[in-house]
Amino acid sequence: MGSSFTDRLARVLRNVDVRVEAGDDARRVVLSGENDTYRSSSLSPAQARAVQQVLQSLREAPTSLLQRPRSDIVEACRRQHPNVPGDTIRSMVERARAESWTEAELSEALGRTSRTQVLKKHAAADVWGVLVLSQQDSNVCPACRRLDAVAYAIDHALAEQPLPHADCANRTCRCQYLPVVQEEDLYSTVETRTGA
Repeated sequence: MGSSFTDRLARVLRNVDVRVEAGDDARRVVLSGENDTYRSSSLSPAQARAVQQVLQSLREAPTSLLQRPRSDIVEACRRQHPNVPGDTIRSMVERARAESWTEAELSEALGRTSRTQVLKKHAAADVWGVLVLSQQDSNVCPACRRLDAVAYAIDHALAEQPLPHADCANRTCRCQYLPVVQEEDLYSTVETRTGA
C-alpha cells in the first residue's frame, strides 16, 4: 500500500469504532461509523483478532509528515537536511503542499538540494573534487554499486550532479560525497570524471 493511501485510511479509521462481536459459533468484525455500520462475514476467532489488529494499527498510524503543521514539517526537514538553508526548506515545503507532493518526493528534492550545498562547500574550500561512496550493505542497488568510488572533479560534479543517482532503487539514495583535496590523493585504480 502506498503511504498516501495508508494515511487516508488511517484518518478514516480514526472516526470509526472497530470491535469484534462474538456469535454462537463465529465472530464478526464490526465497523461503526457516523452514518453506517458494517459487519464482516463469519470469521474464526483467530481471523477476527488478526483483522482487528490490522485495523487498529492503521488507525493509530502516524499521519504523513506533510499533514502536520507547516512549522513541524520545516523543523523535521531542517533536522534531516542541515545543509539546506531554512528559507529554501520553507519554500520547498510550500511547493510540496501546493503541488501535493508525496513525502518521498519532498525528501528527494531536499536531498538533491542538500548534496548540491555540500558540493558548493567543497568548491569553496578549494578541493580538487569528490569521491562518491555508496553504502556497501545488502540494500545497495546496482546504480549505486556502479558509481561507488568514482571521483569527480569539483566543477564536473557541480555540473553533472551525480547524487542522488537517477536510477537508485532505494526510496532515497544513500550515497555520499567524500572530499578529495588533490587528484594525487586518489589511487591510480580510481575512475575519475573531469568533464574534459
